[in-house]
Amino acid sequence: MNDLANSAVSLGTIRTPLVGCVSANGADLRYYEWCGEGPTILMAHGTGFHARCWDAVIELLGDAHVVAVDHRGHGQSSKTAPYAWSMLGADMAAIVTTLNLQDVIGVGHSLGAHIMLQAAFAETARFRSFLAIDPIIFPPEIYATAKPPETVHPASRRRDLWASPEAMFERFKDREPFCRWRPRVLRDYCEYGLARAPGSNGDYHLACPPAVEARIYDEHLECDATGMAATLDLPVTVLRAGVRPLRPGASKDDISPFWPGLAAHMRNATDVFLPERAHAIPMEDPDLVTSYILQMRNA
Repeated sequence: MNDLANSAVSLGTIRTPLVGCVSANGADLRYYEWCGEGPTILMAHGTGFHARCWDAVIELLGDAHVVAVDHRGHGQSSKTAPYAWSMLGADMAAIVTTLNLQDVIGVGHSLGAHIMLQAAFAETARFRSFLAIDPIIFPPEIYATAKPPETVHPASRRRDLWASPEAMFERFKDREPFCRWRPRVLRDYCEYGLARAPGSNGDYHLACPPAVEARIYDEHLECDATGMAATLDLPVTVLRAGVRPLRPGASKDDISPFWPGLAAHMRNATDVFLPERAHAIPMEDPDLVTSYILQMRNA
């Protein structure tokens, strides 16, 4: 199922991943696999990102066995609706079973943490532990009163066409929230987050189209995973950001809006509050994220 990919990151060195595809729930899901020792580290990215945003973390993991996935609508996976969060969770569970992954350390950021929670709940026997990085999970009462959005998410208006990954990097590197990121991670985001635009004289477009990203954001209350969280029988570490990056029109950073009571709601979870970190914790501090993954690997 795998074929060797002769790809390299923009900065630094990293083991070359194998590249494969799993067909699940009507979508073709691209994944990258770094062969190695010990438990499998399975990584799920946030909305609008892609699997190779984890490269800086993976480089620090040494000889670990790692699998990172492009969710449907993202990266090199097919742009196949529906984009309901419950479907994305079912996709991740299918990755786990199709690849017959065992002794899994699930690592999910943002949307990816919600998705990984669903997969860990569905396939608990295959999991060892779970690192949830600023998960987009709200208290149960928020889901109980949720209504369909009245307007399309502003992500639909994102700039889609770019002359090159380098042009995208130069545009973003001094802007929120990207100016907080490790430059190497931003380069990986730009390099692997663009695809050649057909018939556009060599231009690139976003591998996660703005309309798809907006649709996924609009579905963020579709799946209430709080019941799964309450009964998940795994060791869990929740990393919570302290700030949300400055938005246009705001006078100061906003407090991260996600549920501070999530860890207390779970059976065996540890809450780690990072007051100086914004939502994109893996992009800002790959070393910090790696340290928590290694703790789980060595437990």
